[in-house]
Amino acid sequence: MIYPSLLLSLGAVSLLGCVDAAELILAQGGAKKTGGYIVTLKEHDTSMSQEELDVVIRSETEGIASDAGATVDAVYTEALQGFAAHLDDEALEKVLNNPSVAMVEEDSEVSVSLDTWGLDRIDEVDLTLDGKYAPKFGNGGAGVIAYIIDTGILSSHVEFNGRATQEINYAGGANIDCNGHGTHVAGTVGSTLYGVAPKVQLVGVKVLSCSGGGTWSGVISGINWVITDAKKKGKPATANMSLGGGKKHCSEHRCCKPCKVWSSYRRGSW
Repeated sequence: MIYPSLLLSLGAVSLLGCVDAAELILAQGGAKKTGGYIVTLKEHDTSMSQEELDVVIRSETEGIASDAGATVDAVYTEALQGFAAHLDDEALEKVLNNPSVAMVEEDSEVSVSLDTWGLDRIDEVDLTLDGKYAPKFGNGGAGVIAYIIDTGILSSHVEFNGRATQEINYAGGANIDCNGHGTHVAGTVGSTLYGVAPKVQLVGVKVLSCSGGGTWSGVISGINWVITDAKKKGKPATANMSLGGGKKHCSEHRCCKPCKVWSSYRRGSW
């Protein structure tokens, strides 16, 4: 049973009498809940290889879900160590009291961020602006992969000149950008005429639907895939997420490691 009287200012809830129970964190900032939960496991032995860690995390997830009678929606072995699941009240209490669980957080909806950025200010050390983009640094992103974690990318767009692919979909529906936001963001990052890095390779990771909405569990699935893919390709890489929703504590947990893997990591509204 969850006791509302124990709600802390940060949205954390404890279970009375369960001193060792994991922390339950509620959806923040009025974010719309999905009915699901993101479960972060306690950190494992860092001396294990990634392959060994994958096996341990999946086995641990299966055991926790089986004990709780839960339905697992996704397993995370890279972005964080844990899983997403739908839990009723009884299952939630069992998961919170499992000794392998560090934290449980309500899943909630996310949506596209409409912030704008100016090219001209990027290449100017001092004001005033000169009305053009002609950076004297870098090589235009040549040899770098930019993962666009968003609504997908229209890879056939002429502005990408064959440098874009739409590779994975965690939002459901067709694996295309049926919203336009992801293509817009990809254009800002790497289009030929208007991109900050006009020679970069663009990879679409769809975590938001045609309406521009998605879930944090889907976003984490996208991050998890990106880390695996970036390791496999072995090139310098960056990632962009121009999306927003209620604050997610699991993204700040020590088990969440995107920044340790990518050479740089540009976040939008997180």
